[in-house]
Amino acid sequence: MADKSESEWVRVLSEDGWTFIVPRKVAVASGTLKNTLSTGFAEAEAATCHVPHRGAIVEKVMEYLSYKTLYESAGPKEDIPEFSERIQPELALELLMAADYLESRSDYPFARFSTVLQWFLLHSCLLVPFGFVRTYQCTVWILICLGCAT
Repeated sequence: MADKSESEWVRVLSEDGWTFIVPRKVAVASGTLKNTLSTGFAEAEAATCHVPHRGAIVEKVMEYLSYKTLYESAGPKEDIPEFSERIQPELALELLMAADYLESRSDYPFARFSTVLQWFLLHSCLLVPFGFVRTYQCTVWILICLGCAT
């Protein structure tokens, strides 16, 4: 029997108590979770990772990592559904922060989750209530929200 640290499944816990059981292959698509699971600490031994975000956010990130893992070997002619259609506008900024924390690996053929979210924010209805009509204004608004511009 394989030891627990080499289990095929990983438990991901959110800050508000939600538990997500995901295949190890999905979890290690995140640089942060991969590092956590490859150490000799208790988290790796128990195959359990704590993520400092609420359950709805962790669920969507795990969904994206599953999507990314599923389609990573897709051929160029295979029809791949657009993931940004699954993102609710009210979750976008929190998802961007979680994606940054979890370091979605960029060596896959897909863009990093944070890149997908930035595109979504630029092109979504989130900007309509603020009266943004130009891409430049949208970009500045996002940079200000992320603390990258003043």
